[in-house]
Amino acid sequence: MDKRLAEIFTVVKKPVEAIQCANTFSLIQRKMYNVLLANAANNLRSDVTHRISMGTLCKLMGYDSNDYKSIKDKFRELRRMDIEWDIINEQGNKVWTNTSPLSLARVVEGKGICEYEFTASLIPLLSAPAQYAKFSLGIQSKFQSSYGLALYENCERYRNIGQTRNFDVLTFRKLMGVVENQYKDFFAFKRRVIVMAIKEVNQHSDFEVVPEYEKNGRQVVRIRFLISNKKKVLALNTTNQNDTDVAKILNEVFRLSQKEINTYMKNYSVDYLNEKIQYVLSTPSFQAGNIKNIGGYLKTAIKSDYQKSVSSSEIMVNSKRELEEAARQNNAIKDAIHNAKRSYEVFLFTSILGVLEGLKPEKSQVIISEFSEYLQRENNIIFKTYVKSQFKSAAVVVSFKSFIKNYYQEIFNQFVDFSNYVREFHPDLQPYLEVNNYGE
Repeated sequence: MDKRLAEIFTVVKKPVEAIQCANTFSLIQRKMYNVLLANAANNLRSDVTHRISMGTLCKLMGYDSNDYKSIKDKFRELRRMDIEWDIINEQGNKVWTNTSPLSLARVVEGKGICEYEFTASLIPLLSAPAQYAKFSLGIQSKFQSSYGLALYENCERYRNIGQTRNFDVLTFRKLMGVVENQYKDFFAFKRRVIVMAIKEVNQHSDFEVVPEYEKNGRQVVRIRFLISNKKKVLALNTTNQNDTDVAKILNEVFRLSQKEINTYMKNYSVDYLNEKIQYVLSTPSFQAGNIKNIGGYLKTAIKSDYQKSVSSSEIMVNSKRELEEAARQNNAIKDAIHNAKRSYEVFLFTSILGVLEGLKPEKSQVIISEFSEYLQRENNIIFKTYVKSQFKSAAVVVSFKSFIKNYYQEIFNQFVDFSNYVREFHPDLQPYLEVNNYGE
């Protein structure tokens, strides 16, 4: 990743446990750890020392400095930090873990290289997570507070469902990294943490959040967030950029100054500038990471009107590429609908549990007891799995939903079916669901 400046738009896969953990990450520490995790992707082993250049690390963090001392300080803090992993335990995991994020941190000043290793006990969690969230380092770099970035990560985890789980206030304080004695009064916590974090998420991310508060009398005891996607914004491979998009690419990818951007926008059309941007991004040198100054290269391409050459072999394979692209898009649609189905199953299951949590304890206990008896009567193998691991098993979850559907329709009927779920949360998939019967 060191060699590719385009990785400023990298999507990092972060395990849910690493998001929903108690920590006191500062903004810079959280950004740094996410970049280090992205840089090590696909090579997360306990015997590997990872490397990243100081310049790339700072650029992907959105940190406008190459100050070795500051970077060393942040590495040192990550090395010594204590974090509690998986404090929510929504997978039924009752194992409490306290550890540090990194086991090694080293800065080679003469070479401008940072070296690091992850704590060995965390490697299985980081390399093969059961659940993870994807988010953009490009979006991350825009955040100016640790609370905003923490809320972004925790909401990204639930965006396909359309709402987060209900967090009790104490747990949510830990997820935001608020220390025990800070903002004890909820009004202060709301004003200094929640409101400011929501403002940042809605300003910088590609979705918007709205809070919902649950009260016990006059006291707020739980909070959740409703999540809605914004319209698609910047995409590097599109040919239909407007003035704002092109200016954003010139700044964020090619690092041109505002004065330079204004000059180019004044002297050249948006189509022409976008043509040269696409030219640079498509060159083998850029793809291989061999262009050290892509801003300068782009300026030359604009000034000299560089043109992409087309070989006869490229012309011959155009039709094949079109067919492959059509097949790729078709598979992408199928994958998207498959993922939507998985999201719907999670939505349905968590919604049912949410309804049970809202019932009187004795009523919810009766339902759980009846479910246990139902499993013992209908499928002893799944019953044994349930006794051993509760709802960690997919088979148990499926059986529980069937049980609620068959015996508690008044609960099950509260929730939308898959078609309506897609219409509400994935409207872009609805036409394909109706025309091609992918949902069958």
